Amino acid sequence: MDESGALGNMSLPYRLDLLDWFFFGFGRIRKREVPMSRQCEVCGKKPQFGHNVSHANNITLRRWNPNLQRVRALVDGAPKRIRVCTSCIQAGKVIKNV
Repeated sequence: MDESGALGNMSLPYRLDLLDWFFFGFGRIRKREVPMSRQCEVCGKKPQFGHNVSHANNITLRRWNPNLQRVRALVDGAPKRIRVCTSCIQAGKVIKNV
């Protein structure tokens, strides 16, 4: 089957750029990277979920995030920026690159 329509004979990257321009205009910067999760790269600590409970016993969802810091550390002998929780830094599990 042959594709028909206004965008039918264009390559996919050009088609995506054209659609981005149509929906978002020229000023939009498109990043093609995967967002990092809020997780320690050493111990794997993640956010914990629970409830806020008020005095009137109203319950709302909340989340406790780990205290992550971006640290320049030695990973396999080469300096690299990683996200590490402060408990791993304090415990000496990370060798900082000075």
